[in-house]
Amino acid sequence: MQKCDYGCGQPKEHTLKSGKVCCSKHTSGCPAVREKMSKQHKGKKLIFTDTHKQNIAKAMKGKGVGKKRPFHSEFMKKHNPMFYTDMTGENNPNWKGGISQNKYCSGWSSLSEEIRDYYKTCQNPHCCGKSNIMTTHHIDYDKQNCHPDNLICLCHICNAKANGNRETHELFYRRLKNEQNNCIERGL
Repeated sequence: MQKCDYGCGQPKEHTLKSGKVCCSKHTSGCPAVREKMSKQHKGKKLIFTDTHKQNIAKAMKGKGVGKKRPFHSEFMKKHNPMFYTDMTGENNPNWKGGISQNKYCSGWSSLSEEIRDYYKTCQNPHCCGKSNIMTTHHIDYDKQNCHPDNLICLCHICNAKANGNRETHELFYRRLKNEQNNCIERGL
């Protein structure tokens, strides 16, 4: 197996334009090159000459860097009238009558922590598994209903998804909770 020509000891992954082989697509990704560059520049202040600045400006030209673009495009103004309407509060299609202001039941913090400690993982069988931040979800979306049969542990991604299409999610999590309770009763 051929090794990287830059001395990192890793196997060859790419052949560069120079003909050398490297563990990375670009030499700047090679650990040996990075370490060497780090040692060379340690404690030194970078100074850009006028030539450097001109070369950087040429490289960045046309990339939108430094340009002031309008916040909203003319196209959006003309073709999407919803783009400029106030989408807060009652004007938002997801408005549920201000229920986000409702208070949780008493002892919510400790109860929520108990639920998360008991399950430890997301109870959604279709969870993508990308988050380890657990939340306690109210199946019927009523913050005052803190009965254990109404609470389920979800990762924050699944919990956020559950706030859309509430009827479907409520039915899904209610069935899931019933299945869990049946398993517990049978000792499984």
